[in-house]
Amino acid sequence: MKDLRKIIALFIFIFVVGTAITIASINNKLDKNSTKETVEISKDSTQSLSKEKKTV
Repeated sequence: MKDLRKIIALFIFIFVVGTAITIASINNKLDKNSTKETVEISKDSTQSLSKEKKTV
């Protein structure tokens, strides 16, 4: 019975360590892929063109 407890404890330990390593590696991969993109804002020219055509 003592051997069974040791075997169960060993499997639980392996499971917990494996889960922690997997979570850490997934977090590292997700952090590396998240790149910040910059967006340049420009004035919308479609509104000014449509106003000019209406006045002509």
